[in-house]
Amino acid sequence: MSIHRTAAQILELPEKMNYTPSRHNPWRSPKAAGARFTWHQLRVMKEAAVDPDTVDTVRVYDKVTSREMWWPTTEQAPVYAMSCPVLEIRPNGWRLVIAPAGDRVVVHESGRLDRGWGGPGIAWRKARRPR
Repeated sequence: MSIHRTAAQILELPEKMNYTPSRHNPWRSPKAAGARFTWHQLRVMKEAAVDPDTVDTVRVYDKVTSREMWWPTTEQAPVYAMSCPVLEIRPNGWRLVIAPAGDRVVVHESGRLDRGWGGPGIAWRKARRPR
């Protein structure tokens, strides 16, 4: 017997969210219906003198957690899709973007945020000092 999972449902960020102050997540922030960016992103773009109408964007995908939403175990977890303005293009496909909560984060141009995927921040863990 095999379980056939349906494709992941792609969602936009909701208009209202519950925050846990001690557990900040840069990829979660409410967004008005029909808006291109969150107000946190617009604030950071204004501080950086970036025009919201002409800025390049990267579409970033992050799985919904079970604390945010319920879905049947026979289906894949839904995915939030977020448009993040690019502040800087870096080598090898990396981009400095403004996350929905206003944080500046380096992501790959593919937009994947899988846990344990091996983003730019974990290289130091793999390197070991000689004994």
